[in-house]
Amino acid sequence: MAQEIEKIWPEWKVERRIGGGAYGTVYQVVRTDHNLTSRAAIKVISIPKDPDEIQSLQLDGMTADGTRTYLQGIVDDFVNEIQLMESLKGVQNIVSVEDYKVVERKGEIGWDIYIRMELLKPFNEWKGTRMLSENEVIRLGIDLCSALEICEKQSIIHRDIKPENIFVNDFGFFKLGDFGIARKLAATQSSQSIKGTYNYMAPEVASGSNYDSRVDIYSLGIVLYRLLNNNRLPFLETEQQATNAEARTDALNRRLQGEPLPPPSNASRDLANLVLCACAYDPNARFRSAAVMKRALQNLLPANSAAPGNVTLSGVPSPAPAPAPAPAPRPEQPGAKKKAEKKQMKEKKPKKEKPPKKKGGKKLLLVIVLLLLAGGAAVAVLLTMKGESENLPLVGSMISKVNEENTRKQEIESILTEAATYADAGDYANAIKSITDGLTRYPEEESLTAKKTEYENKQVAQSKQDALDQAAAYAAMGNYKSALETIQLAQKQLGNDADLLQKVAEYTDGYKKFAINTAAQYEQSRDYLNAYKTIVDALKLVDRDASLNVKLSLYEQNYADTVVAEADSKAAALDFDGARSLLNAALKEIPNNETLKTKLSQISAEQPVSLASLTPINGGFDWGNGEPKDPFGNDYSASGTYTIVRCGNTVEYRIYGNYSKITMTIAPEQSISSDESACIQLYADDVLVKTSPTITRKTDAVQFSVPIEGAEYISIVHSGDYWGKLILSNIQLWP
Repeated sequence: MAQEIEKIWPEWKVERRIGGGAYGTVYQVVRTDHNLTSRAAIKVISIPKDPDEIQSLQLDGMTADGTRTYLQGIVDDFVNEIQLMESLKGVQNIVSVEDYKVVERKGEIGWDIYIRMELLKPFNEWKGTRMLSENEVIRLGIDLCSALEICEKQSIIHRDIKPENIFVNDFGFFKLGDFGIARKLAATQSSQSIKGTYNYMAPEVASGSNYDSRVDIYSLGIVLYRLLNNNRLPFLETEQQATNAEARTDALNRRLQGEPLPPPSNASRDLANLVLCACAYDPNARFRSAAVMKRALQNLLPANSAAPGNVTLSGVPSPAPAPAPAPAPRPEQPGAKKKAEKKQMKEKKPKKEKPPKKKGGKKLLLVIVLLLLAGGAAVAVLLTMKGESENLPLVGSMISKVNEENTRKQEIESILTEAATYADAGDYANAIKSITDGLTRYPEEESLTAKKTEYENKQVAQSKQDALDQAAAYAAMGNYKSALETIQLAQKQLGNDADLLQKVAEYTDGYKKFAINTAAQYEQSRDYLNAYKTIVDALKLVDRDASLNVKLSLYEQNYADTVVAEADSKAAALDFDGARSLLNAALKEIPNNETLKTKLSQISAEQPVSLASLTPINGGFDWGNGEPKDPFGNDYSASGTYTIVRCGNTVEYRIYGNYSKITMTIAPEQSISSDESACIQLYADDVLVKTSPTITRKTDAVQFSVPIEGAEYISIVHSGDYWGKLILSNIQLWP
């Protein structure tokens, strides 16, 4: 395999095999260029991995062509992955793919895919058996959230986030790789495939339900959970459970069915709450985006937090906090024993018991409400007080309402936080989208409506300024056309803003001057067509301008006059087809020009008609038959129409007095003998009006022209002492 790799990329030499998996083998390669050594990783994927797979497919009833098509589809899937990762090249927290090559095996069904990528250390290898610190876990989460931010912007769902697909570079940055089952988020969310690793899979993916990018947030949450839980997945409390197949299956089912997860055992309360939020069964209870989750993680870093254990997750739903560890017993201080004994004596003194009050419900309810509003956790204790059981239904209802309100506020805050993240980056389109999505759930929420209006106004202002800046850049280069187009497009989108109107006037004046000067340069070289087109283009942006319209008329007429002169020249040379083509082409440029239309009609009227196009009333010629060559080797077929006649051939036409003359070329046919001769006679209305010169074997071609103005009928007769054949070509009737 090393040899094959070096054939594909000769500059890279294989150093060692560094790993392998279900789909391929990875090699470390090195390149030395000008004493600079570079290393990379090359992954080789074989499709199929085992030749027995082909036999297995064919035993299942698949034909050879079907097998090839099936495996080709798998190859295409891998290529899609590679191209996807290539599109994300250069992103700090995503594995960079440098190049790839697909090689089809000769003489068999199979392909080898070679992928060259940056050399990284697999996360599991980097971690080894040690337990990560909380800050390390947080930084891993931040790096992967950065990768997922990019994916979300590109509408990509990874769908297989797990430790095996995480890598670490030499600088300690964590990177997301192996997009083998990632795909573009479809325009419709129906019929989504179930792909991924079940240990980290979101419940909605496992159930085949519709899903979005929040499934990646869930999977990342499970990864963080495991790192903070002694490397055990949820519901696996002991090492024995973690290694027991039945226990693992049970734990997986409990998680996928929505049983609340216990907090990870080695996480602080705030980090535990964050992880449980990411792993919420209901997607709406999770972080709305990777950006929001990243900000929450960043707030947990010591440098950003107010105090350890006092960090709150702004804008995200808060799951039940992890139980605080019991404080360690303090060593007994001198004198502490005597103080304790005195305290004990005081506690033993009898107290007067007060009779229980029957009417304390209202006060209790008030306390409970105040505690709820303050976010207190003492409600459960208060509810156990004697004599208040009759108020429990009411209290429960109030608790439910307060919880609903708290959830609503938290979700609204999450929406606003996400939108603010986009807005801070200048991405008002996504900020507005986030708010709009929130308004579908909370249509009457004024804070969302106000923010939407604010972002829309900022988006308009941003678009306006972008247009002004771009137009100014064009104008600075002298490209007033593009400058004007940019401002006019902004006008269509934003309306007639005063600043835009001012720039329209400025750039219009600049573009007019440019167009007039450019057209004048074309005029100097008598290129009236391009001068005309220049003014036409200008009038598309500068509508109804008097000075431009004057120039347009001038160049149109100059162009028409030039074309007419050339058409007359062609007609004079009897190239009527060329003249007509020239005029028709010009009329495509200036379709309403009367000068061109008149000349085209005139040329058409002057153009002769081929006799071959008419139908004879008596006799007839055999047009286009035989080889029209004379004894000198001259060929007369180029005329387009010809006929070979012999003595006695006669043809008669009715022409209705429409023609002024008839012309033709007469030549001896190559088989005419030295003692043969012939001539052509022309009759008009049964009167002989012309006889051609006598044609012999030694006679050159003769141009025969006869006036026939007013004639109703004409006849052409082959005549002579002998049966000598003649060639008649290019016989034309002239209007």
